[in-house]
Amino acid sequence: MSRALPTQVIFDTDLGFGLPGHRPDAGLALLYLLGRDDAVLAGVTTVAGEVPVDAVTDAAAWTLRIGGGSGIPVVEGSSGPGEYESPAAAFLAEQAARRPGELTVVTTGSPANLHGASLADPEFYSNLGGLVLTGGLEHPYQAPFWGRDNDLQLSRDPAAASRVLAESRLPRIVTMHTGGLLTLSLDDIIPCRDYSKGLYHILKEYLLSPGCRELCGRDEMQLWALAAAFRVTHPEDFREETLPVVLDGGPGRLGRLKESPAGRPAVLCRGIDAVDVFFREAHQAWAASLEKGFRRILSGGKAER
Repeated sequence: MSRALPTQVIFDTDLGFGLPGHRPDAGLALLYLLGRDDAVLAGVTTVAGEVPVDAVTDAAAWTLRIGGGSGIPVVEGSSGPGEYESPAAAFLAEQAARRPGELTVVTTGSPANLHGASLADPEFYSNLGGLVLTGGLEHPYQAPFWGRDNDLQLSRDPAAASRVLAESRLPRIVTMHTGGLLTLSLDDIIPCRDYSKGLYHILKEYLLSPGCRELCGRDEMQLWALAAAFRVTHPEDFREETLPVVLDGGPGRLGRLKESPAGRPAVLCRGIDAVDVFFREAHQAWAASLEKGFRRILSGGKAER
């Protein structure tokens, strides 16, 4: 039996990995993809989120460097809602057109770059082989100190999110509820000490920070972005349902997904069956990527900007 070819992936992100006080989840997702043999990164595109887009770009380049991603391009994108023309949007459209049906985009931040790519090339979504989004709420999220009616991704640019849902072809959506079921605690990061004390200290510092406790109410971190990356490599482990959905833009309901016959079908990822597999595979991929990055740093390799 022939072995399946690795999935070609562009990671579209607002990561703040390594920046003091900012959630490291998206950085963990990027390290995961770098450490997998069944995924090949064709590029990283950046978008503003909790930090400005230039800081996201720097953080992404640093993450690639420590994770063995020398030579993978980092392309800067939207700096905020309403800005859709950017190098990242052009890069996404170009790469999808170059390899029709082969490229999967994983978006862990605002979908502004996706909308920009569709404006640059109306065939963009038809050219994609897959699209995985994080964000969106089906009902209020019960985080202790969180504004209950907003998500952290689709609500950053509701206009772009609405167009992506209306135009894309069967996107996979890892909602905030699903990511909230996958939490990283202090106990979960203990294995990191066996292969990277640096990663262990980055995660420990965040988990013990006031920002983490303010968001989650406890020393835990929801793994929304990592769940999206895991969807690329382990689709069989997800419980999913296909529904026509739209973004409910009513007052106080930013980021809420609503089933509607007016919407296009989307695959809602409702949960992961094998959580133990999820964490085991994550640690294996993190260890592999950081080991590869260590070797490349010693040899003088650098990530491209």
